[in-house]
Amino acid sequence: MAGILQSEGARAGTVVPSSLGDLPGELVLHIASFLASIEDLHRLSCTNKQLQRQLSAVTPNTILRLAARSQSDFFRPKNGLEGREPYLIIAAVARQLSEWAVKSPENVEALRKGFQGGLYPVRIPGVGGDDDSDDESLIYCLTGNVLDLCLEHCGLTMDDIRRLHAYKHTSIDPVIGKLDKWCGKQWRETWNNEVDPASDQEDLFSNATETFYNLAIYGSLFAPCFDSFLDPHEAKSGLDTESRLDYLKYCVPDDNCFMTQHRPTDAPRRENGRLHAWLQVQYDPIYEMTDYINDATEPQIVMRHLLRASKWRKAWQAVRETAGGDFDEEWKQKLWEAVVMFQGFEGMEMLGSSGPGRWRDRMLKWRAQIDALEEQPKITTVGGYASWTPHVYTPEYPMLADELRICTFGYYGYQELANGF
Repeated sequence: MAGILQSEGARAGTVVPSSLGDLPGELVLHIASFLASIEDLHRLSCTNKQLQRQLSAVTPNTILRLAARSQSDFFRPKNGLEGREPYLIIAAVARQLSEWAVKSPENVEALRKGFQGGLYPVRIPGVGGDDDSDDESLIYCLTGNVLDLCLEHCGLTMDDIRRLHAYKHTSIDPVIGKLDKWCGKQWRETWNNEVDPASDQEDLFSNATETFYNLAIYGSLFAPCFDSFLDPHEAKSGLDTESRLDYLKYCVPDDNCFMTQHRPTDAPRRENGRLHAWLQVQYDPIYEMTDYINDATEPQIVMRHLLRASKWRKAWQAVRETAGGDFDEEWKQKLWEAVVMFQGFEGMEMLGSSGPGRWRDRMLKWRAQIDALEEQPKITTVGGYASWTPHVYTPEYPMLADELRICTFGYYGYQELANGF
């Protein structure tokens, strides 16, 4: 082929590149963006030193897009339901997405709209063939989701990819192993209410990998919100409580959240009797998939269970003890727990094999900032237009337990208020 190209080029009086490495660097980078996966980029860069030099200039956004196309277990871990999903890709750049969103109100609105499309394109069985078919025509890709926003506004370097591989062994796998014992398959097989009464959840359908990434992505998206509460001089983030509820309702879809729409006596309401706006599920393709709902886990209920589980709470208490321990004042203690616990994908390292050592200086700073606070952060009441009506209190800073109570109020209803869950 090289000979043919050379001979034809000679007859035309021009020089025709005899190999890919002879092409201009800009064209090589453009071609690289159309590769099938990140693995193909690696193989291509190993072809020769010339291509390796040219491909070293591939942009972080192209690397992220190629990683998202990969079907490897690493980039698309199995969630036990529909197959492999791009959890790792989203978790790795969620903080970048958050930083992009808070740059303008328009970006915040775009992110909230993206939440309504879910985390990633949804598979809808029965479109284009039989439900049991492996035909790709059964995959109905809904645009405008969180993954789309990540691919548009975020990026990863090859050094980031290498660090992710190391992080998987030191943090991701060890923490998922613990979650499996606290709220996953192993927990379901050994659950004993007498041993762990705070974990009283019968018939809890859960998946440890899914739970890990739900927590990791939530924290990475919303951890920057804490800055304005720790430092009164910091401007408030545009990602408020309503934004966090949007994330939970649409990116962590749970039928128990959707059922809140249909339990008129249990859910917090406005004075006119209508469901509180924060509880309303406007649109989510997953909630339209009856087959999915019947086979799905209960991710919001699982996270509620986990946040109350004694082993989870003791693990984070041990982390906080490395930075001075807890507070006596209840409101400071709640903020302290939330700040440490919800640092997202990177923060999960504190429960991994590496421990909290690398985070100690940051925790000491956060604790000192909380200790210096004189006023309690504002508390928002959802519902409760009359003293006897259902309501939930939640602070303005990220407080996942309260936000899950709002989303899944129809699951517990008045029983929850009576028992003080």
